[in-house]
Amino acid sequence: MLYADPLYSCSWLDPLTLLSAWASVTRTIKLGTAIVVLPLHQPVLFAKQWANLDFLSGGRSILGVGVGWHDLEFESMGLLRKERGRRTTEILEALELLWSQDDVSYVSKYYKFENVTIEPKPM
Repeated sequence: MLYADPLYSCSWLDPLTLLSAWASVTRTIKLGTAIVVLPLHQPVLFAKQWANLDFLSGGRSILGVGVGWHDLEFESMGLLRKERGRRTTEILEALELLWSQDDVSYVSKYYKFENVTIEPKPM
């Protein structure tokens, strides 16, 4: 979450950063998210970042995703909350391609990229 107050009385660390740090000091525990608000992310960058986490953890990553709900998060990213479902679907499609194939091109309503290869692939 980008915004916690006033709903929660704590601060939030970025899950990719936090889990990468844990991957460097643990060897056996699974590392996962309760929820990453996926429509707040760009698919190519997120695919690379999560693949890096999975590599650093030796395949111990577990990705949990959601569509989000907090208007301020979407507003701060210049996105419309009403588009979150379609954006999530498109990002999931793109991630599946990026994590399983090389030289990926993808065109959808919200995202477009050409000839992208993510290495290393998630384990």
